[in-house]
Amino acid sequence: MPAQDAVARWCVMDGDARWVRSLFDAMPTAVAVDLARVYSLGWLIRGKRPGLETMQANKIMFPVYIPGWRRFPKLSGHITASALKWRAKKGGKNSRTHGGGREFGVHVYTLPYYAELCRQHASAKRVYFAFDPYQYYGWYCDAVEKQEQSMLEICDVVFAISQKLAEDFRKRTSKPVIYLPNATSREFLTRMREESSPLEILAQIPRPMVGCVGQINRSYDWDLIEALATREPKVSWVFVGPVFHEEDAIMSQINRVFAMPNVFHLGKQPHGDLPGFLQAFDVCFNPLAVNHHNDRRSPLRLYDYLATDRPILSTAIREAYEHEPHVMIGQDVASCVEILHRVFSSNEVIDLTKRRAYIEKNTWECRAQEMLAIVNSMELD
Repeated sequence: MPAQDAVARWCVMDGDARWVRSLFDAMPTAVAVDLARVYSLGWLIRGKRPGLETMQANKIMFPVYIPGWRRFPKLSGHITASALKWRAKKGGKNSRTHGGGREFGVHVYTLPYYAELCRQHASAKRVYFAFDPYQYYGWYCDAVEKQEQSMLEICDVVFAISQKLAEDFRKRTSKPVIYLPNATSREFLTRMREESSPLEILAQIPRPMVGCVGQINRSYDWDLIEALATREPKVSWVFVGPVFHEEDAIMSQINRVFAMPNVFHLGKQPHGDLPGFLQAFDVCFNPLAVNHHNDRRSPLRLYDYLATDRPILSTAIREAYEHEPHVMIGQDVASCVEILHRVFSSNEVIDLTKRRAYIEKNTWECRAQEMLAIVNSMELD
């Protein structure tokens, strides 16, 4: 049997993250992917319905409803296992092309909670794709660490979203640990290279404009942002994205920063307008605070920024160094100010040919091929 046939049918236990779906949607059509979106029964009882996006050819998304991994792990595992057995027999709209009736050759797990479920699929290749540093979120830390250790021991290969997370895992398992960071899509690269119409919402904001896109929360270095906005009052600091409600002390600081005369919070905007915002910024800014959590993340915004022709300024989180020299890194307020002055005085030259070649190698399609090649080369124990 050819190696490709051995992994032609994949089941992905989705962590309900858009970038997870982007990775597996980018798999070549020779790989059939059944992507399970797991929801709690309470979510369903409240009258909500799953948002099951349309995927590419030979990719199918389906819902699984469970009572909850934290409180009912065994029952949730039994329900999920039954759903996956049913799914394996059913296949897709075209069962012949999607592999209906064949067992899954590969099971991919994206959360530590799936450890018990993972034990039940010893006849398949088992992959742990850690797309976030879960133990740093402060949710049931002891249980998460124990379950993640089980995943590291059970699975045949581990993919980690950041270099620092991969380093952590290699100290905890003898299994192969592969660095597989986030990416962007070829479709987004195409959109970024087209001319966007000026956005009216930006028309009255003075230049120069330093902009940031993404969810706004405690992960930002608000002390740094406040200091920069104070030091550079003639710079407009623009934030695009919704504010996640945090504890009072954090919200107080966020509100204080957004009340500054040269800081502009534009709220949540249509995703289709993202190219227009990025093209309008004079500098794209990644303001994540440097800490153990953020050092183990792979910020999607950096890949969005790399698709532009704009200078990029980031705090000194670990993954920013993976993108040098395309990303300029500020260690503190003084070095960030020095970088901005250099950019605004036109003394910072961007090599667009090298940047475009770099981002072309960092698409979801490239990531999918990387993962597929590694899984195809694996031998079951």
